[in-house]
Amino acid sequence: MSMATENIKNTENTENTENTENIKESEYNQKSNLLLKKKFFSKYDKYYANTEVIPSTKITNYMKKYYNAYKVFSEECEQRKASDPTYVNPIKNLDSYFDTKDIIINNGSRQFTFESSSIEKNPDMSLYKLLAYSYYVKSRKAFEDNNYLENLKYIIGKDVNREKKTINGVYYDGTEFGGDSTDKYKITDAFYKLLISYFQSNGGVIDYNTINMIALLSAQSIQNFISDLFLYKIRFLVRPEDCSPFHINKNYKILIKPESKTMEYNYSAELTISKDRLNGQFMDPEYPCGNIEAKLLFDLTNDNYKFTFLKINYDLDKCGPEMDNMGSNDGSNNGKWNINYKYAIPAAGVLAAGIATPFLLGALGGKRRSKKYSTRKRVVTRKMRKNKHSQK
Repeated sequence: MSMATENIKNTENTENTENTENIKESEYNQKSNLLLKKKFFSKYDKYYANTEVIPSTKITNYMKKYYNAYKVFSEECEQRKASDPTYVNPIKNLDSYFDTKDIIINNGSRQFTFESSSIEKNPDMSLYKLLAYSYYVKSRKAFEDNNYLENLKYIIGKDVNREKKTINGVYYDGTEFGGDSTDKYKITDAFYKLLISYFQSNGGVIDYNTINMIALLSAQSIQNFISDLFLYKIRFLVRPEDCSPFHINKNYKILIKPESKTMEYNYSAELTISKDRLNGQFMDPEYPCGNIEAKLLFDLTNDNYKFTFLKINYDLDKCGPEMDNMGSNDGSNNGKWNINYKYAIPAAGVLAAGIATPFLLGALGGKRRSKKYSTRKRVVTRKMRKNKHSQK
């Protein structure tokens, strides 16, 4: 055997050995991953799947622990507001959660534009506290008893399939979590198992506290709370006018990597603003005159959050039609604006009482049906049938 032939054979033997070792290592990793998957899915299946509770972790314990303190603080704020109408409730104030106090300011101009590519959180606020407050405000009954883990699981299942989201670039429209299933707990189970699979394929360490936070951030409570913070801030900027968002668009981008877990919440909406509320001219959705666009990044690994983009703009002179000179023979209309009152929204009901407009309710994903029309229709139909029979 020549020296060259012997070297070739030795090289082939070495490569075959390396390939065999790589195959064995690959098989070992696959088996390890399968065992890991089986282990953690068995744990979830054993303790949480097909039950009415989610895992008890740091975030859920925090939310329960500080609920009573929040109630006391909330009552104090309401009392101060009752005695001082100019008092700004810190629970509803965007500045309490973000470093926006000295940067989003209107000097009284009717045209306003603010834009920033980075706004940090308020240093006195944590992600835990923001998340807890959003649920205290929007889903406070969840913590009135010791069934809060059950209540939270129901809330997540009710909301998680409403919003479009991507997880590591994969699009989910919500049907993957149960579609139109009426069992909210099973929907939550499906979402948790999906998140667990992403944790397994991206590092293998299953962190139920982070999974809880992703699920809680995916529900309507935090989304509606953020929307209210925007609205409260803009109302402060345009006072004494009133405003309301509509044509709201929102979605989530979830990234699960071995070294980090983040969520990006994208929000945009048009704004309807009253043109002269003090003289009875309310909001008209036929004349949107502002916009808001925001990207909010939640860093779940480092307990942090911030705006990576925020833009607010409006022009109060475009919030309604021009004066209509067809109101009388002398060319005046007694100071009235030509507003379509079919769509007008009473500002007092929105601002003072805190009741959402039909436009806002629809934009926030509420599935409400009016029963009055259908009832009235049935009554009229019965009367018509009765008259028809009487004529015979």
